[in-house]
Amino acid sequence: EDVKLIKLETNENCFIQYISSVIVTDDRIFVLDESYTNNQIMVFDKEGKWIATSRRGNGPGEIVHAFDITYDKQKDR
Repeated sequence: EDVKLIKLETNENCFIQYISSVIVTDDRIFVLDESYTNNQIMVFDKEGKWIATSRRGNGPGEIVHAFDITYDKQKDR
């Protein structure tokens, strides 16, 4: 099995402190940063370019605290 090192982009929107879970799909890399200050999910493309970071809060589409992440391949989410 081949191993490929991918450098993930770092900027003010995606500064990773503590990686607790990683999911790699056909076209995305999902990283759960479970640090006390961040606790967010970051999404990168297969080249390591940052796409999105979850929002913290109690509103629609926001997370209060993530403990783990999963991926449903059939639903592609």
